[in-house]
Amino acid sequence: MSVAHKIIVQHPLDISMFKQRIAEIDNAQLTERDEGTMYCWVDGKSARGVEVAFEEGFIEVRNTVLSNEFDYQLTNTIVSSIIDFTRGKVVDEDGKSVFGQELYPAKKINKLEKNDSSLLKAVLKGGKQIAILGPVREVHFGKRLYDEFYRFEGEELKTRIFDIVMNVQYGLPFIASGSVMQVANEDGKKLLKLLTNEAGTIVGKYDFIMLNTGYENPIMITNDILNTMLPPGWVLADEYTIVAPQVAPVVWGQLLEKAAAFDQFDSFVSR
Repeated sequence: MSVAHKIIVQHPLDISMFKQRIAEIDNAQLTERDEGTMYCWVDGKSARGVEVAFEEGFIEVRNTVLSNEFDYQLTNTIVSSIIDFTRGKVVDEDGKSVFGQELYPAKKINKLEKNDSSLLKAVLKGGKQIAILGPVREVHFGKRLYDEFYRFEGEELKTRIFDIVMNVQYGLPFIASGSVMQVANEDGKKLLKLLTNEAGTIVGKYDFIMLNTGYENPIMITNDILNTMLPPGWVLADEYTIVAPQVAPVVWGQLLEKAAAFDQFDSFVSR
C-alpha cells in the first residue's frame, strides 16, 4: 500500500546538493538505508517518512499508507529539488507524465489522509491486524482500536487514527527499550522481549514476552495475554505498544502470579 513516482533524470543528481536542500527544511532528517536508498522525515511531524531510491536512469520517490501532510509536503520538496538538479520529468506508476512540481496540493493531501483512514478501518473490520513503521517505532492497529473508532467517518476518523500514530511516534516517554533477543527453533526465528521491574520500558509487539521471575526460568506469554492483565499505571498507546513504568514490588508480584497461569516457557524451549 504505497504510491511511487519516478523522476526520469537527464543529468546525475548531485547528492551533496540534494542533502543540503533537505537540510534547509526545519527538523528534516535524512538517513541512508540500503545501498542506493535514502529515508527522509520531518522529526516530530512525519507519520511515515519518504523513501528515495536511486536506480539506473531514474529516481523513485515513495509514499506509504497513512502518510500525513508533512510527509506529502516533504515529498513535494524532494521531487521539486530532484527536478531542479537533474532536469528530470515525473511519471506515475502507470508511466504517465505528471506535470507540475507539486505532486500533492493541500486538497489532495487531505483526501489521501481520509482515504487511508477509511481503508485502515475497512481492513480492521475484516478482523486483520496492521502494523505500520514510522520514523521512531511501529504502530499497531487491531480489534481493540477498531472498536474505539469504528463509528467515526471522514475528518473525525482521520483525526483519531493520526492522533494514535503521532502519539506512538513522538508522544511516549523516552525510557529504555529493554532486552530483546532473537531465538531460532523448529517454528522459525522468534523475537522475545525480556521485561524486568528494574526500570520502566516501552513494550512493542513481539512473538513472546518474558517476565523476569528472579529465578532461572522466566514466565513466557504473548502480547495478547499481557494486554489482559496490565498492572496499574501501564498504558496501551495502540493495539500492542505499552508504556510500562516501574511498579511497586507487590504489583510486579501480582503480575507474575497472573501470568504464571499462561506460561509457555517449557513448551517453547522443548520445540
